[in-house]
Amino acid sequence: MQLGTLGSGNHFVEIAVDEAGAVWLLLHSGSRGAGNRLATVHVEQAKKLDRVRAQLGVPGAPWGDLAWLESGTREFEAYLNDLAWAQAYAMENRRLLLKGAHEALASVLGDVRQLDEVNCHHNYAVQEYVVELGRTAFVTRKGAIRAGYADRGLIPGAMGQASFIVRGLGNALSYESCSHGAGRVMSRTAARKTIPLDSFAEQMRGVVWQDREAAALLDEHPDSYKPVEQVMADQADLVEVEHRLRAIANFKGVEPGRKKG
Repeated sequence: MQLGTLGSGNHFVEIAVDEAGAVWLLLHSGSRGAGNRLATVHVEQAKKLDRVRAQLGVPGAPWGDLAWLESGTREFEAYLNDLAWAQAYAMENRRLLLKGAHEALASVLGDVRQLDEVNCHHNYAVQEYVVELGRTAFVTRKGAIRAGYADRGLIPGAMGQASFIVRGLGNALSYESCSHGAGRVMSRTAARKTIPLDSFAEQMRGVVWQDREAAALLDEHPDSYKPVEQVMADQADLVEVEHRLRAIANFKGVEPGRKKG
């Protein structure tokens, strides 16, 4: 059972403080692989239908990786149902993780009151009215979150670095979207091959982290990500910053057997 678990890669739980000294719990996790598996099933179904079109002599078929499921069909409705389930699963997973994080803090600090909460999906699809198109459409936000007018969102930087609580500006040219994080500047493989392991400690200075697992986390080294301050500057027309958060403790899920390549 994966529900209520963190996962690995860029998934994390972090304690941070804002400019006023308020403490925030940040966490990043998703559907714990279920969404990916379901998507694979439906991609294979689309490719199967694509091959049928080719056999029937439909002009242009097969489309291969551009195969699709047609709106109004049984296959399309099945995809939408599984998509909604995976997104609900991801939301519940985050709820349970946040509950566990609150309980862990309370076990050390005593009573912990929750004063605010921001929760947002990324890597998801939803049907909504698109101002730029003037009609309803499916919007897929890959590496992005919704930034409609006054929508609140979270934009984390690399582990142990700055993160931001934002409000959307409703920019129609971006389909009311903004980035969901700093984004990588090098692949995980490249990071493991090129970033010195002994540089990790300096980058994480002042932050409590899993230094004993530095080798396993090397592909999450801050140098493998874009500078989040520049990312925020580049999307100043998409969101406004409500709070800038400074990390004080970071925990990442680690896959067994991961090590420096």
